[in-house]
Amino acid sequence: QRPLLDLGDEGYPLLGTWAVLIATMLGTMGLPHVLMRFHTSPDGRAARRTAAITVALLGVFYLFPGVYGVLGRVLVPGLYLSGATDTVVVALPYQVDRGWAGGLFTALLTAGAFAAFLATSLGLLLVMSGAIAHDLVPGGLRRLRIAVFGVAAIMVLLALRSAELDAGVLVTWGFTVAASTFCPLLVLGIWWPRLTASGGIAGVLTGLVASSGSILFALAGPDLHGWVAILVQQPAPWSVPLAFGVMALVSLRGRPPTWSTAAMLRLHLDEPRSSGPRDRSSTVRRLARLLSR
Repeated sequence: QRPLLDLGDEGYPLLGTWAVLIATMLGTMGLPHVLMRFHTSPDGRAARRTAAITVALLGVFYLFPGVYGVLGRVLVPGLYLSGATDTVVVALPYQVDRGWAGGLFTALLTAGAFAAFLATSLGLLLVMSGAIAHDLVPGGLRRLRIAVFGVAAIMVLLALRSAELDAGVLVTWGFTVAASTFCPLLVLGIWWPRLTASGGIAGVLTGLVASSGSILFALAGPDLHGWVAILVQQPAPWSVPLAFGVMALVSLRGRPPTWSTAAMLRLHLDEPRSSGPRDRSSTVRRLARLLSR
């Protein structure tokens, strides 16, 4: 069942669309190569400026996929009938203009797509390799290089095995896993001082097992129908709340660290806007009162 495409009696396009929107919206904040950009900001003000500019640019960008989809549906409906929907980006310009302008625009889109593929793939490769070399097998630059080659080989093998799957579905699954793991951890870790390490670990593992297990079941399990098939193929509507709930319940059963209030103050205190120690201390007291409620 594909969102907005299965319009028959057995399709649930609205449910599928909301499932994809939830995964995309909440998964974006958990993408490792996006989080890296915030860690490279020199201070909080630069990080907020980066976030604001990025949101504005994404808002402009996401106007075009809807327009592109409508134009593709009208001008190249054969792609939807044949299932080659992921080629609409390069097929549409030639249908609009069969001259040199259409060819030039197709070449620009193709080059941009390959640049985006490489940038995203290399960013994820560096994040995964860095995490393995830093946390699991620490050993300096040599271990990092080994981790890079190992992760790259595994990713190539997985890509070859999934060559027949729709690229849009694969991207959505990546967002689903990110939304079910990193999103609850970031939201509660930044805004809820009661979060504990045990709760964070339990919630991340729960979201990972729920989302990944559902996706694997959709690939290897029996064929399902109706709304059950949508929720198995796109598990974000239930895997994300499940991760949030487990994270909160496990945290409530434990005791938050003694430095949690200080960490909250450090996260939310805008020091550059304080004109002096007196203003800073009053801001600290005000935030402390808010966090104690």
